[in-house]
Order: sequence, then C-alpha cells, then structure tokens
Amino acid sequence: MSDSILKQYQTTPTPELERQLLDTHQSYINAISSKWKGTLPESVINARAQRHAIDAFKTYKTGTGANIQTHLHNHLSQLDRFVGDHSNVSHIPEHQRQQIGKVNQATNFLQDKLDRQPTELEISKHLKMKLPHIQRIIRNKRADFINDSDSEMSGPQVHDHTKANQIFAYRQELKPLERKQFDAITGYNQPAMSPKQVGQQFNLKPYEVSRLKSRFAQGLK
Repeated sequence: MSDSILKQYQTTPTPELERQLLDTHQSYINAISSKWKGTLPESVINARAQRHAIDAFKTYKTGTGANIQTHLHNHLSQLDRFVGDHSNVSHIPEHQRQQIGKVNQATNFLQDKLDRQPTELEISKHLKMKLPHIQRIIRNKRADFINDSDSEMSGPQVHDHTKANQIFAYRQELKPLERKQFDAITGYNQPAMSPKQVGQQFNLKPYEVSRLKSRFAQGLK
C-alpha cells in the first residue's frame, strides 16, 4: 500500500498523498526525531523532521536495495546539524538587552500616543538616539515569549541565547505570511504592533489575532 502511494506521489505529488505518506511513516519519523527532542521546541523539531521526510519521499528510488526507512533515516539524520546550528549562539550582552528594552518601551508609548505603529525615525527622536543606532537595535532584536495563564503573550523580552535561537528556529519553519504576522505580533526585528494594528495590517478579526498569539506562544514551549 505504502509503495503504491509513494510511486503515485513521485509521479504526481499532491498534498493528499503527501499526508498519507507522512501518516504511514509517522511513528518511525517520531522514533528517529525523538533523539533531538528537548533541544529546541518540539514543534520546531517536528516541522523540520517532516520537511526532511518529504524530501526523502521525493528522492527515494526503488530497486536500489535500500528500503524507504533507511532512506528516511539518512534524511532525518540532517536534524543533527540543524539542531547544532540553532542551539549555539553568542550571548546577548546586558547593555544590548537594556537598549532593546528602551526601544520596546518607546514603541509602546508612541503606539498609545499615535494610535498606530511608530516609525523608526519617530522612535529615534523620542529616545534622542541616532536613527542608524535605533535601526541596528531593531535588527538585532530577538523576541522571547512568556505564556500567561490565559495563553496570551506578554510583551517581547530578550533572555538567554538558547531561547533566542529557539525563537529563530521556530520562525524559520513558518510560512512567509505567518512569518510577517509573527514579526508584527512579537516585535521580532521590528517594533511590535498592537493587536488592533495587526488586525488592520492582515485583515484579521480580534479573535483571530488572539488565536495567532496563542499559537505562536504554544509553538515555542
């Protein structure tokens, strides 16, 4: 059954066939990828493992002597490098964290005052800091998520380097539109938007914005 689905998928790769293949081999994929659980958020590991599995389905060749599980194992082994790349970064110095905190506070203040997202120039003038310096701080920002009891996220904060890398890895697994929504909601590499602004920017209702925030927070647990 799996072999026939695999042949169909390689001829005509549809989402339905892809899902059937993933479901068929999910227990094996989980068994292999479990080696890296705990190093990064589970959602990140699972998403990357799924990507490698799909690559394995696309490149597997029948008649080579190797079975599909061996081919899957070889592709899933690439998780080792992925985890290594995203688990080791330099520590964010204390003075940089303080600067990011100031920019976040200024952003929130100006959002309330202007009822819109402030520009980098407006933040620069408010803090009496040069624009290139503000732009550098915003580029270097790494948002952290604190999941409250109601599953809502509080404001972005920067903590240790491991968490910053987990956030980066999680963000890389999002689709392009989701990545933009992630950045807008969390303030990742840009001033964070208010829920109202996020809704206007992406044509979302308040409950949809709230659901996105909860989803992002859950994904980084």
